[in-house]
Amino acid sequence: AREFAAFLGREDVQRPAEGEKLLKDLLTSEEDISKKAMIAVYLGQFYETQKQLATADRPFRLAVSLDPSTDVLILAAEYYSRTNRLRDAQEYYERALTAMDGDSAGAVATRSRIIGLLLARGDLAGAKTQIDDYIRRYPDDAQGRVFEGAYHRMGGDIKKSKEAFDAFLEKHPDDALALWQRGQLYKLMGR
Repeated sequence: AREFAAFLGREDVQRPAEGEKLLKDLLTSEEDISKKAMIAVYLGQFYETQKQLATADRPFRLAVSLDPSTDVLILAAEYYSRTNRLRDAQEYYERALTAMDGDSAGAVATRSRIIGLLLARGDLAGAKTQIDDYIRRYPDDAQGRVFEGAYHRMGGDIKKSKEAFDAFLEKHPDDALALWQRGQLYKLMGR
């Protein structure tokens, strides 16, 4: 149903009202709460592809209220992140994180997303706390050093930022993103 609704909403088909009706009818008729929540997510994604962001917000919030499972929270957080509502995205990622095992791959990825959102928002105090926690929890994960380097660069401490990127690049000398970021530091330093 989701794929058929997306097909109906395509520009070359131009039947979005039928796609919307299909998903709304499914949402109304579904009894199972978790399935109903996923249909609400699909409806929100449909509205997003139709560039109806104000309308897309309601189904995502409905999905979270029906079933605040990790999957639904992550999908909602990704939507809010894509639409630059970073505070909402952070809230949903944090709620999802509380339900995850702290050492799982999903928890590591979710913590990374939270740090990225804090840095994007310019919340350096919140980012510092999260980065320190990330490095403490995952000392062997070099991504923490990249976050630390980005934090120091945003805070204006070029020397500490360079040290963090250098420490990361010692372990991962071919990492293109870290090399580019260190190059940006050299540019700021006039080198």
